[in-house]
Amino acid sequence: DIAHLRHDRQLTSSFPNERLIPHTSLELVRNPHMPLGVDAHPFLPKGTPDQQAQTLDDILSIQAAGLAERARKSHVSTMVIGFSGGLDSTLAGLVAYKATGMLGWEHSAVHAITMPATASSERTQSNAKRLATELGFTFHEYPISKPASSMLRSYEHSRSEDTAFENTHARTRTSLLFNY
Repeated sequence: DIAHLRHDRQLTSSFPNERLIPHTSLELVRNPHMPLGVDAHPFLPKGTPDQQAQTLDDILSIQAAGLAERARKSHVSTMVIGFSGGLDSTLAGLVAYKATGMLGWEHSAVHAITMPATASSERTQSNAKRLATELGFTFHEYPISKPASSMLRSYEHSRSEDTAFENTHARTRTSLLFNY
C-alpha cells in the first residue's frame, strides 16, 4: 500500500527524497458485481464428480499431446524423467505414460531415474520404484551423495545442509538427467 511504499522510500537511500514523491490518495470503490468470496480450491474443476474427472482427464491429455508432439518433432525414441517418488514426478510420469501411448511406443521407452541422497527417504524411493514398475518404465537408481560431496569438497564447503548444499544436489541431479 502507499503508506508502506512511503515508509520504504524513507528508509532506503536509493529512493529520491520524500518531498520529490507526490502525495497520492486512493479511494476504493466496491464494485457490486465483483464477488467478495475467495474460492478455497480455485484450481480444482467444478461440477459433478464425472465432470471433474473429465476435466482432469482433458488436462492430462493436453499435457501428454504436447509432450508427444515435442518428442515427435525432436526425433527421439526415449524419454528421461527424474523420478523422486513425490507428487511432481508422479504427475510427470503419468503425462509421459499417456504420451508414449499416443506415440505408439512401449512404456519402457521412458527412463525413470531416481537419484537418492542423504535427505532422501526410503518411502519416497520405494514409491518411485514401485510406480515406475507399475507404469512399465525402465527404472534406474543413481545415488548422488558421492558426486555432490565431491563437488562440495572442491570448493571447501562446510558440509552444513544450507542453500549451497541443497543447490549442489539439485545441480548434480540436473547434470545427470541432461547427460543421460
